[in-house]
Amino acid sequence: MFGVRAALAAAMMLGLSACEDDRAAGDGAATDDEREASMNCRRDLPPPSVAGDVSGDLSLVVEDFSYEVVDGRHRYNHTRRFRETGGVPVTIYRGKVCVDDGAECVDACVSYRVPAGTTFVQADHHVATKRESDRITLRYWARDDAGNLFELDRVIETDGRTARVID
Repeated sequence: MFGVRAALAAAMMLGLSACEDDRAAGDGAATDDEREASMNCRRDLPPPSVAGDVSGDLSLVVEDFSYEVVDGRHRYNHTRRFRETGGVPVTIYRGKVCVDDGAECVDACVSYRVPAGTTFVQADHHVATKRESDRITLRYWARDDAGNLFELDRVIETDGRTARVID
């Protein structure tokens, strides 16, 4: 019962809709399951609509951290800002958040649109972990309208009431 409750709480805390639950080891190498999950999330994207040798440029900033304890978990509220600077619209189609040094992950198909030259802001988001000190990974997969694929990730280190993005 606790495992189901923890999984549901993790899914709700991340604000992601269900796609493929992937608990692969966080060693950086993509597994067959990860590649399949990414393809499953990508299959509903429309065909590329921009021709030529162009590419979007997508970045992610995580900022404005605050802290609270909710249901026994250390919760780090924050804002996520996705910025496109290459002049080609981008669709973020998959998101994955891992806590407990990568041991507990939630992976989902998403549909976030970042128009060319704009910033898509996700305010009032949070991650939560049972551990006072942890490494939390946010990872996103995206495709621009020219068909170019992107992966973005940010690592957040926590230590009690504080959280910071490390590069």
